[in-house]
Amino acid sequence: MSFTGFRPVGGLTACATALAFWPVAASADVTPAELWESWQAYGAASGQTLSASGQSQADGRLVLRDVTADMAHQGGRMHSEIAEIVMTDRGDGTVAITVSPDYEITVTGTDRDGAAFELKLDAQLEGMSMIASGDPDSTTYALSADAFSITTASATRAGQAAQFDLAATVTGIAGTYAMDSAEGGLFRSDLAAAGMTFDLDTTEPGQGGTTAIAAEYDDISIAAAGSAAALAGGVDPAALLGGRLELGGNFTQGGGSFSVDMRAGADRLGMTVHSAGGSSSSALAGAELTQTGRGEGLDVVVTDTRLRQSELRFGIDRLSYDLALPVAPTDAPGPFSAQLELDGVKLSEATWAMVDPQSALPHDPAALRIDLGGMARVTEDLSDPAAYAGPVAPFEPVSIDLRELRLELAGTTLTGEGAVSFDATDLRSYAGMPAPLGAVDLRLDGSTMLTENLVTLGILPRDQLVFAQIILGMFAKPVEGQDALKSRIEDRKSVV
Repeated sequence: MSFTGFRPVGGLTACATALAFWPVAASADVTPAELWESWQAYGAASGQTLSASGQSQADGRLVLRDVTADMAHQGGRMHSEIAEIVMTDRGDGTVAITVSPDYEITVTGTDRDGAAFELKLDAQLEGMSMIASGDPDSTTYALSADAFSITTASATRAGQAAQFDLAATVTGIAGTYAMDSAEGGLFRSDLAAAGMTFDLDTTEPGQGGTTAIAAEYDDISIAAAGSAAALAGGVDPAALLGGRLELGGNFTQGGGSFSVDMRAGADRLGMTVHSAGGSSSSALAGAELTQTGRGEGLDVVVTDTRLRQSELRFGIDRLSYDLALPVAPTDAPGPFSAQLELDGVKLSEATWAMVDPQSALPHDPAALRIDLGGMARVTEDLSDPAAYAGPVAPFEPVSIDLRELRLELAGTTLTGEGAVSFDATDLRSYAGMPAPLGAVDLRLDGSTMLTENLVTLGILPRDQLVFAQIILGMFAKPVEGQDALKSRIEDRKSVV
């Protein structure tokens, strides 16, 4: 079940989009008039049009009234209105900025079903302070606020009222926001917050199904840097993926929870994740995309009323992933890598009772580590949907190195390593895929114990045990003197 009434705006939810009218800093001078001019210039560079219906200036104080900001996003526009912005020369080369505490945001567009929508949001700033300092080419804004909140005022889809009830609050905000006019405009931000809450309730158009999303986190920090043009809601995706713009960010949190609950009739599917802390980062630079993520002390509960045991619960002591891959079309292949690690994966005893009612399997924590590398070539513009319409994928692997595979589960350990290259001239052997050449070596420790436990569980009938062992023997060899099997999977000229 999915809600189709509204979609993310420019890659961000409507809540995050509202931050676009947090007073946007620019390459600014230290006088209020030049500061306002630079806001408008930098807004244009990042896809915004800033204007004021009235303004007055006296005694080093510039008052802007009925300020509006307009920005295109994929599928529509965003319009913000703020009653008053006051810029005051402090007499020491800096400018103090105050903003009306309440303002409105309107997001319009079409959803993925082609229906027009309009979302009106109320935003509120409490106890905000902002000081601009620097020179005309490089300006830093020191900002703080007791709280920033945003709530839904109204929502319509296809001319009818729709449910899109959003309430989000960030508290204890402090940090800096810096702008540089070099290279068409660069930005850098470093913000921290004591905590945040997020609640969103939606109804599936025409179906009646509901979705509720909630999050609450403490000790938040957000750092970002990149090209001003990358902030534009209507930015050309090809410019981002083609290496012509740069954008990166990092997010950390000291602990909290996230939940999603979907209901349709008598059916319910939901998930709740509690975390002791975590972080994520992403960057687009040149022709490469990098992403990382870390999580600690995860407690996950999955609810599905269609299952015999409607609640599944498990914990993960540590989760991490790292990804780096080329994203711009090039003639020469580029390196890529991917790592995934799960440590201390523990099922609750109630969940074990469902999958292993006879306690035949060891209930030791599971672990997984995968480390991949290699070379790949991007053959098409990945932002163009037509690139995925053909029989050949736009991402062409040249070689893959399995540097490490390790899975510890139910008393067994599977390990592996190997390397495979791909022959792009042979697209017939594997139905349009480049033919692989290489080998992967695998080893399974605890294989005999595993098959015996499967018999105990009733998954493998005892009268078929010998047959199963014969099948295993066709693909693997026993390790002498050990309860282990080893196997080599090798492809030589389309012969496995």
